[in-house]
Amino acid sequence: MRRIESAALAWPLGAGAVSVGMLWLNALGLSLNAQIAVMTAGVAVGAVAVGVRMWGTNIPSASPADFRGVRLLLTILIAIQIAYVALLAVGRPLIIWDSWVTWAMKARIIFLDGHISGSVFADPSRMVTHLDYPLLVPLVEAWTFAWAGTADDRLAGIQAVLFFASLLGVCYSVLRRLGVGNTWALAGVAVIASMTQISGLAALVFADLPLAVYATIAGSYLAIWFETKSPGALLIAALAGGFMPWTKREGILLLVAFCLVVLLVNRDHRRAWLAAGALACGGLLLSGPWWAFVKWQGIVNAAFLPITLATIQANLSRLPVIAGLELIRLLSPDWSYVWLLAALVVRSLLIGQVARRTLDLLPMIALLYLGLGSLAYVFSDFVPYQQHVISSIDRLMAHVLLLPGLWITCRSLEGR
Repeated sequence: MRRIESAALAWPLGAGAVSVGMLWLNALGLSLNAQIAVMTAGVAVGAVAVGVRMWGTNIPSASPADFRGVRLLLTILIAIQIAYVALLAVGRPLIIWDSWVTWAMKARIIFLDGHISGSVFADPSRMVTHLDYPLLVPLVEAWTFAWAGTADDRLAGIQAVLFFASLLGVCYSVLRRLGVGNTWALAGVAVIASMTQISGLAALVFADLPLAVYATIAGSYLAIWFETKSPGALLIAALAGGFMPWTKREGILLLVAFCLVVLLVNRDHRRAWLAAGALACGGLLLSGPWWAFVKWQGIVNAAFLPITLATIQANLSRLPVIAGLELIRLLSPDWSYVWLLAALVVRSLLIGQVARRTLDLLPMIALLYLGLGSLAYVFSDFVPYQQHVISSIDRLMAHVLLLPGLWITCRSLEGR
């Protein structure tokens, strides 16, 4: 099990670290090729260290032999789903506006210019690419283009497939760590792999999938840290939490939701402050420099109005409509009623009807994030603003879908 966990964490944490390193090396004046040479050397050293630890400390996963056929079938189903996502993500050019314009176009510019030039963040004619968006995904795609020697947009999907496979590995490892049996953990992963809200993001090469991966890692390993007091689990949670605002703007709201829930509902105040502090430090160190640069350069997002008291007063009447549109999607069978189940059990937890566990932080984080995301639509500059909600609310929900999903699985299968 340890080998699967290490391999699953290697890509998202490694991709995040490499992209942050490329940003700083770019600031020091190194070209894209020089950045890749430096980061590749670092990755090679890190891979050797992690590989020695991974192969030397494997923890076998014992399960009854009579379930071997079931586990084999589940593994085949998961492999087929990964192959299907790979076929859609890599086997054709990008076909969706956001995946090509918002991220792959920036990656192409970085590749052709040989560095992060002003065309990426300061060219008004490229406002449609959302100039303020963080660069984790474009830098990883530019890395891929540079290794291939061409900006073929089909190659942009490689990172999406790896994030998808990593997500499944992380979910399996987390379920096993939290006491779910091997066969049931594989069954849970098979369900996750088949969810179109997750696999669809990978197939369309959206940055929402990496954000969902980092949110899942941060929430899961935060819960593991509260259960086990393992410093490594807290470090993993802090790294993943720090990469969330470096992946998408919404990652800032996610990080805020994590910190608020940890501080508000955890009974051990000292450990709560330690966890919130670790997450905040991760965000400041890994994502803070980009957002400080955005503020310093005065880069604006055309999709939103200025965050001022006047804007709030003018648009506060939107909230009932926004809440109604979001509620319709939350209760939709498209989401297998995960959100309804999460809301009902969270209510029971809050009024003390169900024994609490630190794992119960996960659905609370998800629901608070959706609430904060709803407030963001108050500042939408779309006309009509309802279209902004309708076109993006499902992706907002997908960012945190697996937090209540894993929680429901663990709560219902504890000890099995």
